[in-house]
Amino acid sequence: MDASSAQIRQRLILIAAIAVGGIVITVRTERSSSDLRGFHAVWVANWQQPSVENRPDPEDPYAPSFYVLFAPLGALPLWGAALVIYLINIGCAWGIVRLTIGLLNLPPPDYAQLWIPVVGVAPFFLGTLTLGQNTLILMCLVLGAYTFARQGREFRGGCLIGLATAIKVYPVLFLVPFALRLRWKVCAGFLATIVFVAGGLGTLFFGYETNVGWYHSWGRFVTRADQDRLEDPAFPRSMRCTARYNNQAVHAVLARVMMDVPAKWYGDRFQVNLLKCDAATWRRARTGATLFFAGLGIAALCGLRLNRRRQLPRLLPVAETGGGISRDARELGMVCSWFFLTSPMVWTHYLVWAFFPLACVVRQRPHRPRMAMFVIGAWFAAECLIGSKFSRAIGVNLWAGLLLFSWFAVPALHAMTMRFVNYRRNLDDGPIPLSTRSGDKNKRRAA
Repeated sequence: MDASSAQIRQRLILIAAIAVGGIVITVRTERSSSDLRGFHAVWVANWQQPSVENRPDPEDPYAPSFYVLFAPLGALPLWGAALVIYLINIGCAWGIVRLTIGLLNLPPPDYAQLWIPVVGVAPFFLGTLTLGQNTLILMCLVLGAYTFARQGREFRGGCLIGLATAIKVYPVLFLVPFALRLRWKVCAGFLATIVFVAGGLGTLFFGYETNVGWYHSWGRFVTRADQDRLEDPAFPRSMRCTARYNNQAVHAVLARVMMDVPAKWYGDRFQVNLLKCDAATWRRARTGATLFFAGLGIAALCGLRLNRRRQLPRLLPVAETGGGISRDARELGMVCSWFFLTSPMVWTHYLVWAFFPLACVVRQRPHRPRMAMFVIGAWFAAECLIGSKFSRAIGVNLWAGLLLFSWFAVPALHAMTMRFVNYRRNLDDGPIPLSTRSGDKNKRRAA
């Protein structure tokens, strides 16, 4: 009876906290700045009369499909839309935790381990709620997609990744592991959802010509077709991303460090530039860094595909063969952190994506204790330093994300290297006699 009473009290406290949070969020959205205010203005305009002129800004990075999916919220007042988004985010947060438990095969006694990633993303989680952003929705969809794919329902998994991509473009990265593994059902589900949302729903809501006009406007932004000058951090309107200190993307950090540009353009301006490079040098460095991290991520995913215990039983220790989590979970954790290195914009609330990678590190901690403590400690140190504008200007969260990516990438790349070395060694030793190969095969069958 005491145990049940304690559970009831805990649930009541949780419900009260969610209710108070909802009141705070709705009041803040009405009285203060919030990304949701801009979204809602577009939803209202489109709900009254869809038009290409309702697009808020030529520099708006959101695809038209985002405004289609959330269009019904335009029928609500701002406080009502804020409350709906808040409740959806709370539901998605619960779903993320449950899906993480399933993907990592966490038994009930180990649920308490999740307090580490929860604290590790707490300020970013609160930022997502207060801004009315959709990061938690995207995370829940992506984790659900990997769960479906793991259960053999691959087409449904691809549909969820497609739905996430229709809301915001960057979740397309989570399709890469499935494409590399030639899992065509996932890719088919992704394409079917994109066509249905962008083509079908977009045409039904906007009308054919307006829908095409929205995508034409968005396409000009993405491709920079109307750009009259090359990207230059000294001229912010020429860039697809901003060089402000709160952008933790590689492009922005390189701009602030390499060029004589302010890290903050308004109020108390400050700079952190260590070099005196021109815009052309920055563009070369930016392109090189993007290609390097993109290639590194693909190589690591390919190495992870080869890193199986049954293929490499004696080449790698337990610490480098998964450490007790599935390959799907390792791929998901890697792409979550890979995103930090490849996206042109990494706002503070994006860092809530680190929840799953940090949960993987905690899950694998018994197999790599020292490295796990180092990675977790570095992430928490970077989290504490977000209060310093100078630390954010030099990319403290970017370097923490790189370290988190290395947790997954280094063992995978090492596995691929060892596989290649072993293959070359077999070529140098000559063909294996048929009798030896048959004997090895019989031994493996017996094992």
